[in-house]
Amino acid sequence: MSDHTAPADLSSLYPDNRIQMVVSSFGYLHGEPIEADVTLDARRQFRNPHDDPGMRYRTGTDSAVRQHVLNTPGVRAIIDNTVRLALDLFVEVADPRFRMVTIAVGCAGGRHRSVAMAEEIASALRSRGVGVDVEHRDIDKPVIETPASPVPPAEALRDSLAQIINRMDDQLSSGHPDPDLSRTVFRQLSELYASTF
Repeated sequence: MSDHTAPADLSSLYPDNRIQMVVSSFGYLHGEPIEADVTLDARRQFRNPHDDPGMRYRTGTDSAVRQHVLNTPGVRAIIDNTVRLALDLFVEVADPRFRMVTIAVGCAGGRHRSVAMAEEIASALRSRGVGVDVEHRDIDKPVIETPASPVPPAEALRDSLAQIINRMDDQLSSGHPDPDLSRTVFRQLSELYASTF
């Protein structure tokens, strides 16, 4: 990313308010990804509203679904970084004859995560004075029925936590901390957290 800082309000550069960026959402399970200057893949790292039966048939334009997605750790930072990248592309790279930057956000079905993130990116760009068009390619496609992420049984979770706590207790009791063991234990905690929540 360039050291150049884009103006706070790009409308001063392009006062006719024409569309300068297009933000699109799509579902990888509904066909080829959308061709774009910047593409975000939201399938694996972010909380999936599809796993909640109460949200499964809603979309990312619904406020509860949108907040569910935006409250996933890391999502807001990804959105902020995408906005900065798009602004840099717009100011420094985009063909001056067209001045158009395209951003695509994909998730599995194109209804929840990608829609919520695309709407938030568009909102952030508009607040900077950019003319933005938003398109949701697959928002009206049928919900793809996939099983929810498995939740580990309470007994298995309790056993896993007990093992990790015992390893940490042994580590602290020894008086000789082992950095490799500490890293292993914290990695196990992270994996357990990710698989549970």
